[in-house]
Amino acid sequence: MFMDLDLGSGAGVQVIDVKPCVEEPGSVKRLDMDLLVLQENFTECDNTRKRETFFRVKTTSHNATVEDPLVFVARDSNNVQTWKLPLVKHNNVYNYSYHTLCQVPSPNVTDVIFIDTFTSSKTTVSYGAKIEPIDDFVLEINQKIEFRIHPNEPQVRFFKFPTGSSDVQVVVTSNTTNSCAIVSVQNASCPFSDIEPEMRSLSIYQTMTTDSVISIDEHQTTSDYGLFIVIAMTDPSHCFMADEHFQTPSYQDIQLVVETQKPALEYRFALALPFIAFVTFGLIMTCLVSFPCCHIIWNPFVCGRKSCDVSISRPTCNSPIKENETAELTENDDDESDSSHELIEVTHSLNNGKFTSKHKQKKLLDRKEKSIKITDLLNTEYDVLEKQYSVYAWNTVTVGIFYGLPAFQFVLTGELIFRASGNQDTCYFNFKCSRPLGSLDAFNSVWSNLGYVILGLIFILIIAIKHYKARQLRLKQPDLYFNYGIPHFFGIYYALGIALILEGFMSSCYHICPSFEDFQFDSAFMYIISGLLIVKIFQTRHPDIHANAFVAFLCFAIVIFLTLVGIHEDTILYWSVRVILVCLVLFTITLIWLSFYFYHDWHMSDWIDCGTYKEIWQWYKGWCLVSNKCDSLKPRHMGRFTKVIVAVVGNFVLGLIIISVSHKEVAVVVLALFIANFLLYTALYLLSKLWFKEPWTLMSLVSLVALSVSWLFGFYLLLDVTARREVPPAQSREFNRDCIILDFYDTHDLWHFVSAVALFFTFLFVLTMDDGLQTQKRNKINVF
Repeated sequence: MFMDLDLGSGAGVQVIDVKPCVEEPGSVKRLDMDLLVLQENFTECDNTRKRETFFRVKTTSHNATVEDPLVFVARDSNNVQTWKLPLVKHNNVYNYSYHTLCQVPSPNVTDVIFIDTFTSSKTTVSYGAKIEPIDDFVLEINQKIEFRIHPNEPQVRFFKFPTGSSDVQVVVTSNTTNSCAIVSVQNASCPFSDIEPEMRSLSIYQTMTTDSVISIDEHQTTSDYGLFIVIAMTDPSHCFMADEHFQTPSYQDIQLVVETQKPALEYRFALALPFIAFVTFGLIMTCLVSFPCCHIIWNPFVCGRKSCDVSISRPTCNSPIKENETAELTENDDDESDSSHELIEVTHSLNNGKFTSKHKQKKLLDRKEKSIKITDLLNTEYDVLEKQYSVYAWNTVTVGIFYGLPAFQFVLTGELIFRASGNQDTCYFNFKCSRPLGSLDAFNSVWSNLGYVILGLIFILIIAIKHYKARQLRLKQPDLYFNYGIPHFFGIYYALGIALILEGFMSSCYHICPSFEDFQFDSAFMYIISGLLIVKIFQTRHPDIHANAFVAFLCFAIVIFLTLVGIHEDTILYWSVRVILVCLVLFTITLIWLSFYFYHDWHMSDWIDCGTYKEIWQWYKGWCLVSNKCDSLKPRHMGRFTKVIVAVVGNFVLGLIIISVSHKEVAVVVLALFIANFLLYTALYLLSKLWFKEPWTLMSLVSLVALSVSWLFGFYLLLDVTARREVPPAQSREFNRDCIILDFYDTHDLWHFVSAVALFFTFLFVLTMDDGLQTQKRNKINVF
């Protein structure tokens, strides 16, 4: 073999025999070359060392220059490796380096290793070469080893798949602070590389500070032998933020272990448990909601006293309301019904269920002068309102299809690129609890969104049952249907159930390859759900005053666009657009709350038309100045005025936060703006119910307690982060956690389960919170 590779006997070629563990000196200049030949003589090595077949070479040169480097070429019959001295890395120059010689472990390997040494320098360059065996080069399964790496001293180990095991995890940890390394897993074939950037192009790799976990299955390797695991220090800019400044250590202590990993399909019980649990829970809740005894009315402000009014109590399970009882109650309340109609003229004309323009001013002004009841805001035909609210459900389905399919295609392409490139810094997984299945590297994070889908379907089933009962009630007892309780229009409820299902799909899309750019897919239907809940609670007491479904979804689109802008660079143009959009959003919210105060219709044309503002001014001027009722400009409806002030001021404070906070937090802060408005309006609604001493039902109370507990527990889990997409991937992996449930689900997966339950109870509470008013005349129910 040696004779076949001989370069000839011409001048300038010197053959040097190198013994293991002995440093051999040498020198070369231009047109000269040294040929180093590795000898199998281990007498100079430690006596306790067994004969090794895996080597690394240390090369040293004190007078080689960057302009005319010393070049080393290690070769055998199947492999060629090249490196230079001096080594320039991280803006530092090193006059020595270590490199592992590529040798695939095999009993048939008998090749002789040659190292060619040459330079382009005109002057003589001296060097030293020392070849030494590697301890613990071959790793066994679950064998933990420790070593130290330097910028010029990477470490390489070999791992062979054990019989019957094809899925493993390469786990690397370090307790050295402020250090940055790259972990590369390469096929056990020559050549391999322990030099950047070649390491990135030939392997599956991650950057790391303290933790790195790489899952490998048989489909990701083409070698029949096993894997090379290469760990080397890299530039700190690959692991830390650009504005972080600290002293980088000159070494990093490493602990390495290769563990077996079961494929996702072997976790059958963990896969089946959430499906069974959510289906069982959903069916139980469906039965409870449909069971009359769960709707027994409880009013602590009335029934706790001696003068409990039995006439307004809901019938028991076995005594439903009869038609003759309804007629009797209607007859007793005729006088109150008449007094209610005095508030607004009922001789208005209708045009497709809407007031004509000549009566709009009277409707606007009269609503401000009297105590408003539900009947005063229910003048549009039921069928017209039902049709208008049903548009919400169809819009939600349409948006889900046309927004969800491109999003799914986008993230799936990202996952395929993630696998093809080997760059595992692309996706922000919890790598310590990542259970791959097929093309999905974290199938557990995708599967844990199942709860949204199942509970969304269950909620739609509950709404369908209530809708059916409402239609039957309208046919059999129309007087009870049209004159008692809060009127229910089920279109927004259907939209909420559909949005919950789509949130499950979109969250699954995001978790295929979670990243900062993909978070917009996870948050899009969170905005829609929050907005729909606000619209639904407002519509409960303001049936005639509702936001057009198309305008509402246009507002959602603007918000999503706002979060999209937050993904781009921190430029002057970005900040200008961001400030303008936030101001527009806050202006819209202010108009909505003013509409809430003045009981005005949410029609965009009304607010664009300056006549609306003139109407409001004329009303206030006539009431305050002409009627001499102005008391230091004190508002007429102090309660509603206080609600509006609190809401507007709170939103503007959050708006300032949105403008001033880092652009990487835009999506989260905008979502917080939506959630804050929902919580604020819900709190004001519940306080108003308590103020007017309205009755409750058992189901609404249970739902309120359950959603409160669920959200508290859910937010606790959400704050226990397992990855952070706003920091570099290496720092994000510092937050990775082991699985906590069935060795399959982590805390974020548990957040998916708990938040799905919390949303379901939130929907259920909004659905049942006014069931205590079902036996109360609508002309007695207050508007707030």
